[in-house]
Amino acid sequence: MAHGFTTTINGMIADKYAERFRESGFAVLLYDHRNFGISDGEPRQELNFWVQSRGYIDAIDFVITQPEIDTTKIAV
Repeated sequence: MAHGFTTTINGMIADKYAERFRESGFAVLLYDHRNFGISDGEPRQELNFWVQSRGYIDAIDFVITQPEIDTTKIAV
């Protein structure tokens, strides 16, 4: 789960949605897209649809390695 393409977890309420999903029994991976969020590094606030789309693929690649995840029930 990510915050969209132009904001961050810190600036929006994606964490509240993630918590509600978790309370309903879902496993949730919430992250800020590359170049956004509270981490250091450059460039900052660079909107790149392709890089951010790749972030979803990277997130799914990570999640499917977690033994407690049912890989037949992954959603974005």
